[in-house]
Amino acid sequence: TSQGGCAVMTSRDLASRCYKMYESMLANRFTDVTIRVQESEFPCHRIVVCSGSKFFDAMFGIGLSESVSRCANIQDMLPSTFRLVLKFLYTGEAELSAENLHGLMRAADVLGMEQLQQLCRQRVKQLLNISNCASIWGLAEDLGEEEVESKCREFVLDNFTRLLGSEGFVRAVRGRQVLELLRSEDLLLFREEDAVGFIMRWTDLDRTRRLPDAAALLREVRMGLLSRECMSELVEWLEQLYAPAPCDAPLLLLLKLLRDSHQQDLDAMEKKVRSLLESEARKEEHEQEEQEERAGATRSCLLSLSNSFRERGSKRRFLLAIGGKRGDLEVAVMSRYDTRRKVWIDMEPMSGGARYAHAVCSLRDQVYVAGGHLHSPLDTLELYDARDERWEKRATMLQPRSDFAMLVGGEKLFAIGGETTDVEVYDPERNQWSDCCPSLPLSHRSCRGTALNGRLFVLGGFDQEEDILSAVHSFDPIAMTWKAEPDMLEPRLACGAAVCCGAVYVVGGYNQLRGHLKAVDCLDPRVGRWQRTASCHLKRYDLSLANCGEMLYAMGGCDVEDACSAVVEVFDPRMNRWTF
Repeated sequence: TSQGGCAVMTSRDLASRCYKMYESMLANRFTDVTIRVQESEFPCHRIVVCSGSKFFDAMFGIGLSESVSRCANIQDMLPSTFRLVLKFLYTGEAELSAENLHGLMRAADVLGMEQLQQLCRQRVKQLLNISNCASIWGLAEDLGEEEVESKCREFVLDNFTRLLGSEGFVRAVRGRQVLELLRSEDLLLFREEDAVGFIMRWTDLDRTRRLPDAAALLREVRMGLLSRECMSELVEWLEQLYAPAPCDAPLLLLLKLLRDSHQQDLDAMEKKVRSLLESEARKEEHEQEEQEERAGATRSCLLSLSNSFRERGSKRRFLLAIGGKRGDLEVAVMSRYDTRRKVWIDMEPMSGGARYAHAVCSLRDQVYVAGGHLHSPLDTLELYDARDERWEKRATMLQPRSDFAMLVGGEKLFAIGGETTDVEVYDPERNQWSDCCPSLPLSHRSCRGTALNGRLFVLGGFDQEEDILSAVHSFDPIAMTWKAEPDMLEPRLACGAAVCCGAVYVVGGYNQLRGHLKAVDCLDPRVGRWQRTASCHLKRYDLSLANCGEMLYAMGGCDVEDACSAVVEVFDPRMNRWTF
């Protein structure tokens, strides 16, 4: 093109010329330097490699022997990696993948290629996986890449339960990194025994180098959350590990005390630990330096005691989105939403396959998914164990259901609404469904449900004549009785329903008069009537509503164009305000 009498090359023309240069290099045309990488030789153009690499610019451009011989040797790099480096130098394109990320990051650092380094920083979050995260994290530490370090740390914290079973991760992760993980309040770990098992496996893989770190790592374990069996196994492992040398006495004393004591009174336990430690200290005379070292170990032990019964991940709250539709396609995917960081993480999909219009509830760290629709209503029940991150099939329902509510009452699950007025009860201990409850007083199809003060609320939907309902009924699972509650302010089907701050909230939905809704209503049992609160931003139905940390999260559903929505809105009842 021409501008002001000057010819200007377009980006397309420039890219075409770069590719012609690259093809000339591959064909060994007009090349003037050779770079040997291990046993492979790469003829190339000096002007190209020097313009994109500080390393080659210094080697070929300031009078070193290579500038005369026009030949350079690189040993600490794979030929396959250097091939990718050359393509980037010529074309500006890098074929980054999870498998080659480590090699390209190191090559970019060694060769002084700032653009390739920046590209690796940008792509690392998408390319991290269970296999490469530890090695990339270690390399980032070595190279001083703080941004990459941070992304690796976040990935490991989010996926630690998956990484527990990865031998590659156990081999590659470093002691100070494990210590950092165990000290983080963001570590997502459901069983403290898993932390102990990981430390034991990590140490046993290389006892010579890792033994000095073992006691420091174990002092970060929440000992009060361990089972007696785990404590006994740990005491035995420590005594065998350090024999014949003396073990970390304060740590062993703490373990034995917790193992042998039923009490969980921290003050009394701390006094007992101090007394035991002082008694132990008087057994022998120590040099001043040894006394100071012992005092430091004692302080660490007492700090471990103060943290001993505190659950991990107390600052993190998560929501699970399970199944549903993407466009016209039913899916089985499950994603976890971190409410603090506002990021989604893909999890293990449902083992029973894709579906929509199913019901979900949770009981004791276990998530139950029942029924739904795939060509026809389903009668299946699946359990997801958040501690083990695995799915398990459970007893099928007595009849298929879709667009219904499943609620927890006591230690049982209640399936209510859908294609029938019958109520089914599931006993998780027996893995058995029964129909021992009275039926719904009114048909509630496409209803929603929630629980408050021991009562199970069923809201809206449509009846047998397909009239959309404003009716609300509540069930007492102990008295086995139904009660009519105040009607909602307007009819709704497929709305979101949840309890927050002692009140029942309904969000969005659909009715024949106004179509898609964004109105939000609240029922406070103490007041005994519905009140309108701030509307959410989007009109949608078939959405999900969940209480997490006394905040309401509205997500998914169908918008006014009946397109599936991925938007997450958050409602603060205290401020009466919705935000994205």
